[in-house]
Amino acid sequence: MMRQAIQWNGRNATDISEAVSGEKCSPFELRGGVYLKQGERSGEFGLVIPARHGPVTLRPGDWAAQEGDGCWVRLSDAQFQREHPADQKESE
Repeated sequence: MMRQAIQWNGRNATDISEAVSGEKCSPFELRGGVYLKQGERSGEFGLVIPARHGPVTLRPGDWAAQEGDGCWVRLSDAQFQREHPADQKESE
């Protein structure tokens, strides 16, 4: 069972950090082990979140999903749509 999910759109790092940490963040502040990571190409960034088996990098369009036990996992948009078609509530 999924508790919550939020889609990384490249601009909502603080929203995801607040969901993961459970703490309110100031603008441009990240908490709870969430951080930005430079991609392979110039200007490309991923968002790293703590997950069940270690940190994972979200690319724009990926979902950070909290499972019933409280652990976070990364789901591609295709995985999320296939597994949770009715749960696309916090995508923006």
